[in-house]
Amino acid sequence: MLIYYNVMKILSNILNIDGVKLYPSKIIKTGQGDVLHFLNINSLNNQDLCDDGFSYIRKTGVSAGEIYFSECYKWLCKGWKIHSNQDQLFLCPFGKICVCIVDLRENSISKYSFGHIILGKEDNFSLLKIPRGLHYTFFSVDYDVSLLCNAPSGPHDKKDNVKFTMSDDKFKIYSNMCNSLISQLKAKDK
Repeated sequence: MLIYYNVMKILSNILNIDGVKLYPSKIIKTGQGDVLHFLNINSLNNQDLCDDGFSYIRKTGVSAGEIYFSECYKWLCKGWKIHSNQDQLFLCPFGKICVCIVDLRENSISKYSFGHIILGKEDNFSLLKIPRGLHYTFFSVDYDVSLLCNAPSGPHDKKDNVKFTMSDDKFKIYSNMCNSLISQLKAKDK
């Protein structure tokens, strides 16, 4: 564990982690409630999404392994996850969610990097692409419950979805960093 701490890079910008991308999404204001685009093929640089590994997005339409919503409670991390065979595409349509990512990939140029980003309708309404092989966790920083929408590149596979608790020895340092981040965000919230 000590070796992780000695060489770990703490990033203020999550986009410095190799393969992580952010794509602004569109909000259409109407008098009867806003329309929030999760994905609009015409408004994104679709070629970029296809070329960087999100091969299920095509100019002719979209198909995903599944699309689901996850409720997130304020200040409560969901636990660390990693998918080795699918990418994640996150968007927060309600509330604000902080996503933390750790790069422990063996041959990555950003190995041992830790970063975070806050997604939400009001401040950063964007799609966040998390490539396969990265460890991530997320929690709400707004309201009692926030909503995360995910369109992974493949269907749920129990063998591919590896979860770790926040107290798992492998992630103690990163979990401590998340707890420190939560303390800082809570202080700003008051």
